[in-house]
Amino acid sequence: MSKRVIALVVFVLVCLIVRGAETNILSSASPNLKKFLSGHPTAMTEFTNAMWGTFSNRTVKIFYYYSDDPDDRRPSHFSPHTAGMPDVIICVAQDSRPVDEFIGILYEMLNSKGEKRFGDLCEKAQAGTISRDDFAREVLRVEFDAVRCWLG
Repeated sequence: MSKRVIALVVFVLVCLIVRGAETNILSSASPNLKKFLSGHPTAMTEFTNAMWGTFSNRTVKIFYYYSDDPDDRRPSHFSPHTAGMPDVIICVAQDSRPVDEFIGILYEMLNSKGEKRFGDLCEKAQAGTISRDDFAREVLRVEFDAVRCWLG
């Protein structure tokens, strides 16, 4: 009986460790962001708190991209809904300044919490049951709510 309990505890711990490894956003962060966070303990605390608060039950990965277009420099996120892929992918311009990268990733982490609300709004827009103005206003509200919750 005790061997079964020990085996179950070990199994659960291994599952948690593996899940935690998949969720560790810092493993895919740029060297510049890692250096920035190690030099700014308060930023590191906020970053890890946001990460664990947002991705305790989902996986995330940062993808870096190249672009010469100054209008295409904003971070973004999406949920691929594809087997074998992380639940959320955060996209960041590869040559962003570390502080911009930090703020952008932090914002996208928080913003990803509203994924269902964004989806509902898009469905309403496709069905024509929400006006363009109301759609834009509601998208901003979802984004604002994410930041407001983080700020407390």
